[in-house]
Amino acid sequence: MKHKNIIYISGDDSFMIEKDLHWLEENFEKKYGAMNIEHHNLADWKNFHTETLLSADLFSEKKLFIFRGTQPKEDARKKEKDMSRIEYVIEKIHDKIPEETIIIFAFLGQEEKKLIKWLKKNATERLHTFSWNLSQWEKRSSLPKTEIQKILNLYQKYESLRDKYDSNPLLAHDISNSLQMAELWYENNGKLDTETLESLVHAYEGGALFNFMDSILTKNIVGSLQKFERFKGYQSGEFYRFLGGLLTSLRNSTYIITLRELGKSQKEISETLPIHPFVIQKSYKSPLTKKEITDFYKKILSAKIAYQRGKGMKKNELGLLFEIELGLINLKK
Repeated sequence: MKHKNIIYISGDDSFMIEKDLHWLEENFEKKYGAMNIEHHNLADWKNFHTETLLSADLFSEKKLFIFRGTQPKEDARKKEKDMSRIEYVIEKIHDKIPEETIIIFAFLGQEEKKLIKWLKKNATERLHTFSWNLSQWEKRSSLPKTEIQKILNLYQKYESLRDKYDSNPLLAHDISNSLQMAELWYENNGKLDTETLESLVHAYEGGALFNFMDSILTKNIVGSLQKFERFKGYQSGEFYRFLGGLLTSLRNSTYIITLRELGKSQKEISETLPIHPFVIQKSYKSPLTKKEITDFYKKILSAKIAYQRGKGMKKNELGLLFEIELGLINLKK
């Protein structure tokens, strides 16, 4: 039997997960007060006192614990299980947790597979699934349906640059933020032209990467160098995500251009590769040759590997930036 007082808010619609979590917390606070709510990140799980989950407070009716995030990785060199990890602790104590204690798990890292498996089996799950369907989004915005659909279409186009290993966990938040900005613009101006919609969506990183790749594929090297300036201000984590997205896009385009030079049609490539048709079309029509795109991809990939290994001038972001700029300049020759 699943626990009613252990809740797992799951799914890939980050906006609705956040909204649901806020609703549950707000309702609890109204009844029992903010002093009975605790927020914890699993990164600090080792410092958490498990006994607090088992002992009901004599001075309060209920207690709410909210956990999110990811625990530090297990030491792969150790043969024994680390029984202090939350998935093992919760398995051991779940039947002893009093009804007055409510535990909510949300926004868990993908690495928490064992914990997620346990929660799906034993906790009350509240699932929020992402959808591109207009009906899901028109409930969240006061914009006309046609304008909402345009924004969804733009995001679909930009997300097609990613592969299944490079998903955007906050996509629903990005779309919701763009819709809110579009609402403000629409209220003041009464219309949303294509250029305005593009600028609102391009506040999101996927749009900036799409524009950058578009300039590369059309061999607009001056434009590529100008657009590349945006990424220079990124912090280490942001820059590394950008680099991953760039390599994914270059790899996909390299596949497509290689198949094109082997005489394959757009239709045949679409049937062969699990890549969005729009990306296939852009790469297929690119003036870049197989050698040019392959050399550029290999240059960035080798720079990334050197960066990871801490070798030479490529061991920091500055060295990587130089390699990408040099690669772009070589495409112009």
